[in-house]
Amino acid sequence: RDDVVRGAFASCDLPRGSVICIVPDDCVLSAEASKAYGVLKGYRMTEDDDRGDRIEQEALVMALLGELLAGPKSKWSAYLASLPEDVHTLNAWGQRERELLQGTAALEDYRQGEPLEEGTSLPHRTAETYLSSGMRDVANDVARHVTRLDIPEHKLRHLYERCVSLVSAFSFTLGEGHHVMVPVWDMLNHVTGQKNVRLRHDAKRRCLEMVTTRHVSEGEELINSYGDDLTPSEIVRRYGYFDTGACDPKTGVHPNAEARIDARRVVHLMRAAMMRHVGAGGAARGGKLRFGATGMQVFARKRGYLAVREREKCWRRRILHLARSGMLPVDVEDAVDSRGKRAMRIRHPLAVYGHYVVRADGSPSAALVETVRVLTMPEHEFFGGSAMPSLTEARRVASALAHVCTVAASKLARDAVATPPITDETASTHVAIAFALRESERACLLACRRKCVRYFSSL
Repeated sequence: RDDVVRGAFASCDLPRGSVICIVPDDCVLSAEASKAYGVLKGYRMTEDDDRGDRIEQEALVMALLGELLAGPKSKWSAYLASLPEDVHTLNAWGQRERELLQGTAALEDYRQGEPLEEGTSLPHRTAETYLSSGMRDVANDVARHVTRLDIPEHKLRHLYERCVSLVSAFSFTLGEGHHVMVPVWDMLNHVTGQKNVRLRHDAKRRCLEMVTTRHVSEGEELINSYGDDLTPSEIVRRYGYFDTGACDPKTGVHPNAEARIDARRVVHLMRAAMMRHVGAGGAARGGKLRFGATGMQVFARKRGYLAVREREKCWRRRILHLARSGMLPVDVEDAVDSRGKRAMRIRHPLAVYGHYVVRADGSPSAALVETVRVLTMPEHEFFGGSAMPSLTEARRVASALAHVCTVAASKLARDAVATPPITDETASTHVAIAFALRESERACLLACRRKCVRYFSSL
């Protein structure tokens, strides 16, 4: 079909349970079956070496690199010729194009952590991984082993980055974390909640089968599932497209969409609410602090230096309380208190990291609600303890959450405006993907704000 770049479609009506494709095990491309296996074994990057999931992904990248260099001599040459030249995974974006994703979860996941750190997945800091973690040496050895030639550095690096994109977008995980590439299977696209086939392994026949899960009409696209809980940000990062087919026709929001709010921003906003009444010269202003159209009482009784000092001390206690309860990741250090006992000490009142999540329906995570509740709690309630949530507390938390979501949504919009326009026609696809993802996350934040405002008004 002309409206789909790459996909598989039914040529006739298929009843439920029809086996529509069989791939023998011998046709599966893996690190162990590739020409580069000897080199990878020397670097202890194969499945037998048990180096972890992240290294196994890189091993498959190197196996694919070796087969592409082998050309027609590769066992998988016909399959490799069917793979697309351009894949829009995040490592294939230019620096200016990636800046369009500033503030989104896709860019955060791409940049966080160290190269080859366990827990990360492709694509992740591809340039740093190639240059600083030894992958360049592996790639050179694989190239010399396969071609008996020294490949120019810039060509080898370009091929490595393409292999990272292909493995990220088209590989499968079989068994207990074994990463492979399966011909034909990777032709199937993903649309959240609309899959009509499933994949299974027949151990007796030593083959992989594709089976329909419902009746598929002639001309209908065959849809696989890359993961029922995949968020739009993860789809953009790993597969290079925005899942528009699953979005609600009325709201345009993806069912698995979520927005992340930086924990440091939440702490900064709540700290400003507590400390703002102490002005220059130490004069206490007191009264109400405005969160948008609503207000929140902040207790201000003492003046001057003592007010600032006591509120700073109270603030650290609140942060420490959240850190101990696991609600707020904080940079802490071991210390000894005045009684000689070991204690936790916060390095800085804003030394926090991590993020909170707001889901597609506007529901904030429980950790976000609890953090806002503790940080906005009046001093006498925090130290004395509140037996039951009061109406005043509910209004206070709803007001503060609405303010946090408003600020986060405004930051997303400002980042998009601040990014220089990209006029290159080849980057238009990336610009469209970035815009759709930003609007999806912004819609989650605005939905949370509306929900908090309605709740506040109903009390």
